[in-house]
Amino acid sequence: MFLFAREHVGMIVVNYPRMKSQTRRLHKRAHAVAGGIHWAQRGTTADTRFARLKVTRVCTENLWNISEADVLAEGYENREAYFEAFNRINKRDKAGVSAIPSPVVYCYEFEVLSVTDYGMQESVRAAKEYDAGLSE
Repeated sequence: MFLFAREHVGMIVVNYPRMKSQTRRLHKRAHAVAGGIHWAQRGTTADTRFARLKVTRVCTENLWNISEADVLAEGYENREAYFEAFNRINKRDKAGVSAIPSPVVYCYEFEVLSVTDYGMQESVRAAKEYDAGLSE
């Protein structure tokens, strides 16, 4: 199982506003292997499952070494937006992960195998919230 923030559901399910095909995690050990199939969820209960994902690649890297291509694969336009979201989602303080000299993360690349009804509903809700933010 992979837990995702609400803002990522639309990116994973319908590629809106951008496609997300990678996720980075501050795990102490890998939680998945290439070829593994896992639920993508918003919470820890089965009713929050929104997609089935196939992990296509697992690697470790220093978070500061994330490339622009990987930032795009994470669903963000630039490194600044990515690091802001990473800090917020991982509940880091204002110093964020910048307070960690060399944060090593696990990078999981994945493809979507299927989407649940909940996933489609959450995608529509997330798209509306995103669009509303643009019009403010």
